[in-house]
Parts: sequence; structure tokens; C-alpha cells
Amino acid sequence: MGFYDYGMGPWVMGPQWNNSQTALNLSANDVKNAFALWLAWQGNPHLKLGNVSEKDTDTIIVDIVTTDTRSYRRC
Repeated sequence: MGFYDYGMGPWVMGPQWNNSQTALNLSANDVKNAFALWLAWQGNPHLKLGNVSEKDTDTIIVDIVTTDTRSYRRC
């Protein structure tokens, strides 16, 4: 068995595998669309995309909220 037979590869090694970083220059709308696709892929009907806002030029805040009100009730 080789390196890739165990499911390992550069995609699971994290940023240490390739130390070059590229500025993405994403807008809040780009991030909103990416998270909407990711949430749809997750297939959890109780999660939805909340507010997406740009805090500053380097930070975009994404809220993921639950529609299942029973999840966090305390008795």
C-alpha cells in the first residue's frame, strides 16, 4: 500500500504541506455563496445560513443558525 492508499494526500496534510499563501480577496457575497453551497452539501435541514457581514477588510463573519428549537432547550 502506498501513501495515497490510506486516504492521505496533500489535501489532508493542511497548510504545512504547502506554505505558500494566496490572498483570495473574497467579498461577503462570495463567502455567503460558498457557505450556502456547503450547507446544502451537508444535507442537514435544521441548519441555515444566517447573517454574513464584513467586519473589516480581512474578516468576514458568517452566522450558521439552527431551525431546530428543541436542540438547545433546558428542562
